[in-house]
Amino acid sequence: MYYRMSFPQAVLDITKGDYKELSQSHEQLSVSPSKEPFRYPKELEVKGQSKVKDYLIKERKIDPRLVDWLLQKDLIAQDKRNNVVFKWREQEGKGKVIGVDRQGTASIKNKRGSY
Repeated sequence: MYYRMSFPQAVLDITKGDYKELSQSHEQLSVSPSKEPFRYPKELEVKGQSKVKDYLIKERKIDPRLVDWLLQKDLIAQDKRNNVVFKWREQEGKGKVIGVDRQGTASIKNKRGSY
């Protein structure tokens, strides 16, 4: 997509090793930024963190001390759908939330993985 090539064209280009110079500027190819700044929906968080802790510690085998530290520093949270919310913060974990990633904690039937 970055070079505006179809998938077969991109595979052929990579396997040949015949790399072309990008004729358009990077700004023309990038997605235009959102008109409004990101607003973190804090109201979707819940106070209990049990699903998040169970998922990260028991399922993903992450050290409980690390999970507790992340919760204490407000770098992760549990939302109303029991997803783990990984917060992107300004200034190395301090400041306002500028983005998030979500990871589901429950398996989806007939599907691999979770939300």
